[in-house]
Formats: sequence, structure tokens, C-alpha cells
Amino acid sequence: MGARTKEGNPVLIFPDSRSQLAEEELHLLVSYLLQIPPLEEEQKSYVIIIDRRMDKWSSVRLLLAYLTAIA
Repeated sequence: MGARTKEGNPVLIFPDSRSQLAEEELHLLVSYLLQIPPLEEEQKSYVIIIDRRMDKWSSVRLLLAYLTAIA
């Protein structure tokens, strides 16, 4: 069971530590998670938490651009 907001929207969390997943595996995983619609609604709404406290702002921008491209 994953995290959800009070409204029932799924929460995707990208932790501070860099993933050991290859870029292709990360793309496959995120694409899969974005295809699973919330159970109660037809409209897809997600909350994304990006923890990059030990990294630069450019890392956040890169991840946001990546998510926008595959969404």
C-alpha cells in the first residue's frame, strides 16, 4: 500500500539519495506508476515530493523536466 493524500491522490516520492536504477529502469517504473489512475477518480492527479536537500537546484529542474517529458 502506497502513500496517498487526504483526497486520495497517490504520492510519488523521489528520495535524496541517488537511485541505483539505470535510466531505462527508472523510466519504465515512473511510466508504470503514472499509468495507474487513482481508484476513485478518472482524472489523474498525483503529488510529487522531490527531496534533493544535498544536491543542487539543477537536479530538481532536471527531474521535473524528465517527469514532464514522460507524463
